[in-house]
Amino acid sequence: MKISLIGRAAATYGAAIGLAVAVSLGGCATPQPIAEGASTEMPNPIQVSAQTLSHLIHFSPGAAVPDARETANLNVFLASAEAERGDSILVEKSAAQADDKRAARVVAALARQGLRPAVSRAADVSPGEIRLVIMHSVVVGPACPNWSKPPGNDFENTMHSDFGCATAVNFAAMVANPSDLAVGQTMGPQFGDPALAAVQRFRSGKTKSPSNDSASASSSQTLTIAPAPAPEQ
Repeated sequence: MKISLIGRAAATYGAAIGLAVAVSLGGCATPQPIAEGASTEMPNPIQVSAQTLSHLIHFSPGAAVPDARETANLNVFLASAEAERGDSILVEKSAAQADDKRAARVVAALARQGLRPAVSRAADVSPGEIRLVIMHSVVVGPACPNWSKPPGNDFENTMHSDFGCATAVNFAAMVANPSDLAVGQTMGPQFGDPALAAVQRFRSGKTKSPSNDSASASSSQTLTIAPAPAPEQ
């Protein structure tokens, strides 16, 4: 009995081709859906929470400014609320005419601290009282490191639980106005004259020195509500 080596080699080669085709077809098979609970979103998002704080300022009858005790309480409230530029601040008053001037004094004092309050009339505010409402946004970064997902091979091709964690924490610490992460600021009209004037002064050798106004660079956080100066006789 003769055994044909050529026939056996051809059979072996054919089996190898069949196995290769089967493997390649298996690689092109429809991928399995992502398992329930697996996330394809950023695993460490930044959270922005809004806090609303209010403080009631009492005025003595006929007084245009609060007394020293009320002013001190107001400063304690502003310090604890950490009011800063970008916060939404509302000065609420009653319909009494005297409270219009009182609210104006409070607004002026807050404006000197770089804040931009708005005035509103509230039905639940009694005459002789001014309510200060501060809507303050707080950024909460993720808890890093996040090793909730074990490292290693991931056949679902999802992000690792620690992906972008340090970047998110650093960004949350650096953001100047936390409310911008929730709602962006409205862009104002483009006005290029100041930039053009600076270039013209530079080319003509008429540059201006930086201002050294210490009054505008004051870092005091004490709020002073002073009466308006008496008119000259």
